[in-house]
Amino acid sequence: MTPRSLQLLQQLTAARASRPESHREDTGCGSGPHAPPRSRPAGGQDARAACRHGGEVDSAERRVDNAWAAVEDPQLERVRAYWERIGRAAPYWGVLTERKYAGRALPAQAAREFWLSGATEVELFEQLVVRHAGVGLDDLRRVGPFVELGCGVGRIARHMATRCHKLVCVDIAPAYIALLEENMKSMGVGNCVAVLLDQLGSLKDEELFQETGGAGFIFSLLTLQHNPPRVMKQCVRILCTLLAPGGIAILHAPCFIPNHVFRDEAVMQMNFVPRDEMERCILGSNGCVLLHATNDLDRCGGNIENTLYVIRKEEVALAPS
Repeated sequence: MTPRSLQLLQQLTAARASRPESHREDTGCGSGPHAPPRSRPAGGQDARAACRHGGEVDSAERRVDNAWAAVEDPQLERVRAYWERIGRAAPYWGVLTERKYAGRALPAQAAREFWLSGATEVELFEQLVVRHAGVGLDDLRRVGPFVELGCGVGRIARHMATRCHKLVCVDIAPAYIALLEENMKSMGVGNCVAVLLDQLGSLKDEELFQETGGAGFIFSLLTLQHNPPRVMKQCVRILCTLLAPGGIAILHAPCFIPNHVFRDEAVMQMNFVPRDEMERCILGSNGCVLLHATNDLDRCGGNIENTLYVIRKEEVALAPS
């Protein structure tokens, strides 16, 4: 563990204080805003069960071997259509849904606040890996490239890129990918590789994970929730397969939304997966262990119950049972 990591561990509680209140981060399986939206129904156990899958029938938990199969999906295309519209009309509001971030370009003060908020998220990631994995981001950069699911305009990527040799930025919307590349170029960030979600299978290409065979660190905030529950779980399985031995993932997902109703439309979806189901997805990925699952109550607002999952790929993968 580096001296910097030890120092951050001592500051664990203080780091979150400066985070702005907002809903979502960088987009549903890609990019976007939050409103009730980037997601305990009333009525007790039956109601909770009824909305577990957002009204979908989730066929027996897909095996990791099939994890790459569900990338192209009509539901996912509807999600993509929404975030493409937002990426063209209000890309920064699509990341943090506050009035000051509306429009195609930001005033100077709003821009400063927007980009600085991404640095706070990187500090949070550092603290979580130090506390629960006993390593820091500087250690993980030696394991393999970093990956962000839901990169949006690059709010977090701008800062995370300084902590790794290569950052793979994944988003669902071409408009967000284009703006990410434009922003990173203007900021002099040269180690980001942009990947559209429909190209997710190419993340296993040797070109991206040359020499390491996987990612050293994977992160996703305020993104999974904007997808149908089945797609949320599929993305988690895929991300777990991308980890290199010794790699860490930190994934955010709501675990309960009051009065939830699933909408299979091209709108800002806000969905959840119960914690026990998400944990099965993680533990069912060969070699992955769940180091910690923590409540993250202030991330989305609206009485939404959120969880941050800290995951590690073991150095020696477990044999399939």
